[in-house]
Amino acid sequence: MLELIFTTVLVANALWFGAAFRVFWLKGPLTSNMLIRREERDSPLRETVIASGRFLGGMNLGFSVFSVLLILFLDHFSQPIQIFVCCIAFCVAHGSQFAGNVPPARQERRGETPVWPVLRGPMLFIFVVDLIMAAVNGGVALIALGSS
Repeated sequence: MLELIFTTVLVANALWFGAAFRVFWLKGPLTSNMLIRREERDSPLRETVIASGRFLGGMNLGFSVFSVLLILFLDHFSQPIQIFVCCIAFCVAHGSQFAGNVPPARQERRGETPVWPVLRGPMLFIFVVDLIMAAVNGGVALIALGSS
Protein backbone atom coordinates (compact mmCIF):
# COMPACT_ATOMS: atom_id res chain seq x y z
CA MET A 1 0.00 0.00 0.00
CA LEU A 2 2.85 2.41 0.85
CA GLU A 3 4.37 1.88 -2.60
CA LEU A 4 1.07 2.76 -4.28
CA ILE A 5 0.73 5.94 -2.22
CA PHE A 6 4.38 6.82 -2.91
CA THR A 7 3.92 6.25 -6.65
CA THR A 8 0.81 8.44 -6.71
CA VAL A 9 2.66 11.23 -4.91
CA LEU A 10 5.62 10.85 -7.28
CA VAL A 11 3.29 11.27 -10.27
CA ALA A 12 1.81 14.40 -8.69
CA ASN A 13 5.32 15.71 -7.96
CA ALA A 14 6.49 15.02 -11.52
CA LEU A 15 3.47 16.83 -12.97
CA TRP A 16 3.64 19.81 -10.60
CA PHE A 17 7.40 20.32 -10.88
CA GLY A 18 7.16 19.78 -14.65
CA ALA A 19 4.45 22.43 -14.88
CA ALA A 20 6.65 24.81 -12.88
CA PHE A 21 9.51 24.18 -15.33
CA ARG A 22 7.18 25.04 -18.20
CA VAL A 23 5.86 28.18 -16.55
CA PHE A 24 9.13 29.58 -15.23
CA TRP A 25 11.59 28.42 -17.91
CA LEU A 26 9.75 27.87 -21.18
CA LYS A 27 7.22 30.66 -20.66
CA GLY A 28 9.54 33.00 -18.72
CA PRO A 29 8.77 36.23 -20.57
CA LEU A 30 5.03 35.58 -20.31
CA THR A 31 5.33 34.53 -16.67
CA SER A 32 7.22 37.71 -15.84
CA ASN A 33 4.00 39.57 -16.65
CA MET A 34 2.26 37.96 -13.69
CA LEU A 35 5.16 38.88 -11.40
CA ILE A 36 5.76 42.45 -12.56
CA ARG A 37 3.13 45.16 -12.27
CA ARG A 38 1.99 46.47 -15.65
CA GLU A 39 3.47 49.93 -15.05
CA GLU A 40 6.92 48.43 -14.33
CA ARG A 41 7.20 45.96 -17.23
CA ASP A 42 9.46 48.26 -19.26
CA SER A 43 12.10 48.15 -16.51
CA PRO A 44 15.50 46.69 -17.41
CA LEU A 45 15.06 44.48 -14.34
CA ARG A 46 12.43 42.49 -16.25
CA GLU A 47 15.28 40.48 -17.80
CA THR A 48 16.55 39.71 -14.29
CA VAL A 49 13.12 38.42 -13.33
CA ILE A 50 13.02 36.25 -16.47
CA ALA A 51 16.50 34.86 -15.74
CA SER A 52 15.57 34.20 -12.11
CA GLY A 53 12.48 32.38 -13.34
CA ARG A 54 14.65 30.16 -15.53
CA PHE A 55 16.80 29.40 -12.49
CA LEU A 56 13.67 28.38 -10.56
CA GLY A 57 12.38 26.46 -13.58
CA GLY A 58 15.63 24.54 -13.84
CA MET A 59 15.44 23.43 -10.22
CA ASN A 60 11.85 22.34 -10.77
CA LEU A 61 12.92 20.35 -13.84
CA GLY A 62 15.45 18.52 -11.68
CA PHE A 63 12.78 17.59 -9.14
CA SER A 64 10.42 16.50 -11.93
CA VAL A 65 13.07 14.27 -13.51
CA PHE A 66 13.97 12.87 -10.08
CA SER A 67 10.30 11.99 -9.51
CA VAL A 68 10.10 10.23 -12.88
CA LEU A 69 13.33 8.32 -12.21
CA LEU A 70 11.99 7.17 -8.85
CA ILE A 71 8.85 5.90 -10.58
CA LEU A 72 10.89 4.08 -13.23
CA PHE A 73 13.19 2.51 -10.64
CA LEU A 74 10.67 2.07 -7.85
CA ASP A 75 11.91 -1.46 -7.15
CA HIS A 76 15.18 0.11 -5.93
CA PHE A 77 13.46 2.77 -3.79
CA SER A 78 10.71 0.83 -2.07
CA GLN A 79 12.03 0.60 1.49
CA PRO A 80 10.11 2.79 3.96
CA ILE A 81 13.26 4.70 4.98
CA GLN A 82 14.03 5.44 1.32
CA ILE A 83 10.48 6.66 0.77
CA PHE A 84 10.79 8.79 3.92
CA VAL A 85 14.02 10.42 2.69
CA CYS A 86 12.62 11.14 -0.78
CA CYS A 87 9.34 12.54 0.52
CA ILE A 88 11.08 14.76 3.07
CA ALA A 89 13.25 16.21 0.29
CA PHE A 90 10.15 16.86 -1.85
CA CYS A 91 8.33 18.32 1.16
CA VAL A 92 11.17 20.80 1.66
CA ALA A 93 11.21 21.67 -2.06
CA HIS A 94 7.49 22.42 -2.15
CA GLY A 95 7.53 24.01 1.30
CA SER A 96 10.40 26.36 0.48
CA GLN A 97 8.60 27.56 -2.64
CA PHE A 98 5.47 28.13 -0.56
CA ALA A 99 7.50 29.94 2.12
CA GLY A 100 9.04 32.22 -0.50
CA ASN A 101 5.56 33.48 -1.30
CA VAL A 102 4.55 34.13 2.31
CA PRO A 103 6.21 37.58 2.69
CA PRO A 104 4.56 39.04 -0.45
CA ALA A 105 1.25 37.45 0.58
CA ARG A 106 1.53 39.18 3.97
CA GLN A 107 2.32 42.49 2.28
CA GLU A 108 -0.69 42.07 0.02
CA ARG A 109 -2.94 41.13 2.95
CA ARG A 110 -1.89 44.30 4.82
CA GLY A 111 -2.85 46.38 1.78
CA GLU A 112 0.77 47.11 0.86
CA THR A 113 2.11 46.72 -2.65
CA PRO A 114 3.83 43.31 -2.72
CA VAL A 115 6.84 42.49 -4.89
CA TRP A 116 4.42 40.27 -6.80
CA PRO A 117 0.76 39.41 -6.29
CA VAL A 118 0.24 36.14 -4.40
CA LEU A 119 -3.35 36.27 -3.19
CA ARG A 120 -4.97 36.48 -6.63
CA GLY A 121 -4.56 35.08 -10.10
CA PRO A 122 -2.15 32.29 -11.06
CA MET A 123 0.20 32.94 -8.12
CA LEU A 124 -2.61 32.13 -5.65
CA PHE A 125 -3.02 28.74 -7.33
CA ILE A 126 0.76 28.15 -7.14
CA PHE A 127 0.83 29.28 -3.51
CA VAL A 128 -1.97 26.92 -2.47
CA VAL A 129 -0.75 23.90 -4.47
CA ASP A 130 2.80 24.24 -3.11
CA LEU A 131 1.36 24.18 0.42
CA ILE A 132 -0.79 21.13 -0.38
CA MET A 133 2.11 19.31 -2.04
CA ALA A 134 4.39 20.03 0.92
CA ALA A 135 1.75 18.65 3.28
CA VAL A 136 1.10 15.55 1.16
CA ASN A 137 4.78 14.73 0.81
CA GLY A 138 5.30 15.33 4.53
CA GLY A 139 2.35 13.09 5.32
CA VAL A 140 3.68 10.26 3.17
CA ALA A 141 7.10 10.70 4.82
CA LEU A 142 5.47 10.24 8.23
CA ILE A 143 3.56 7.17 7.06
CA ALA A 144 6.81 5.70 5.70
CA LEU A 145 8.63 6.49 8.94
CA GLY A 146 5.90 4.71 10.87
CA SER A 147 6.27 1.69 8.58
CA SER A 148 10.01 1.33 9.07
